[in-house]
Amino acid sequence: MNHEADLNRVDHILAISEKAVSECNLALSGDKSFLFSETGQSCLMYGVRKRTHIALGPPIGQEKEARGLIKLFLDHSSQTASLGAFYAVRERHLELFSDSGLKSQKIGEMALVPIKNFTLQGKERAKFRQARNRAIREGVTFEVVRVDEHSDVMVRLSEISAQWLKGQAGQEKSFSLGRFDKKRLSGRPIAIARKDGEIIAFSNLWSSPDKKELALDLMRFIDGHMVGVIDFLLVGSMIWGSERGYEHFSLGMAPLAGLEKEDHRNAMSRLCRLAYKHGDKIYGFKGIRQFKKKFNPEWEAVYLLAPRQIHMPRALRNLALLSSGGITGLIKANHKSR
Repeated sequence: MNHEADLNRVDHILAISEKAVSECNLALSGDKSFLFSETGQSCLMYGVRKRTHIALGPPIGQEKEARGLIKLFLDHSSQTASLGAFYAVRERHLELFSDSGLKSQKIGEMALVPIKNFTLQGKERAKFRQARNRAIREGVTFEVVRVDEHSDVMVRLSEISAQWLKGQAGQEKSFSLGRFDKKRLSGRPIAIARKDGEIIAFSNLWSSPDKKELALDLMRFIDGHMVGVIDFLLVGSMIWGSERGYEHFSLGMAPLAGLEKEDHRNAMSRLCRLAYKHGDKIYGFKGIRQFKKKFNPEWEAVYLLAPRQIHMPRALRNLALLSSGGITGLIKANHKSR
């Protein structure tokens, strides 16, 4: 199997994909396996951990081929005596799974900020307007660039990323999260904040194939510039996206949020609510939601799907191992969070 050839096929599929969302760009991160449709116009990305096959989102490509790929994935998992599950499926895509036999469990909410005709005018955006104006007065500028992997700018971004990682729990994440990869970032839009000409923060931008949704992937900055720079990059990116006709800006998922109305008889829902309540000190679930909430987003439910409710804790546990880089990454993360 030629993995680079697979990624080229996926890149083509993304360009023609129907009803895909911004996070489908995770297919290009280089750490996924793929199932392709017979036509080659659709694919499904997944990872394998401890006899658990976890697909990330629904199939990408032609909507008419999605159900067939879902069945193919579940059959493939069954033939290898593995659990087949789907992680991070948005509510708008649940209908694709209606005849799959899978059970669904809400695991959070995606924050989507309407940015059509986005402006910082008005009372509700006064704080963002004032913070942005203050940053500009202090010599901070915003731009979106596309650079080569061997350019001086990419070297600087690599330095910032490496410094940022040193101060974080664990190591570079993967699978359900983006990671710094010069080759994958090359030629793609990157939002940059400079202070007096020097790059102090950046984030690469993802867009949905239909150009309706824009999102930030990585968000990295140098020490001493955290306060205000994240909002500065976000607001700058929203304005940039609005000027180019995007309709929504995705702030990503607030994990375990919005489960208050879930069925209390559902054991998994009760477990998620307990994790949200008692795990907040370590993982900051409430803080993540509050940060996103200040941008006044629309919320879209996000789901985990598995054959039975009893399988879901196993799927989430192995997802954590995939995203952290294995048990070593989890141990480092837990150690740093104490």
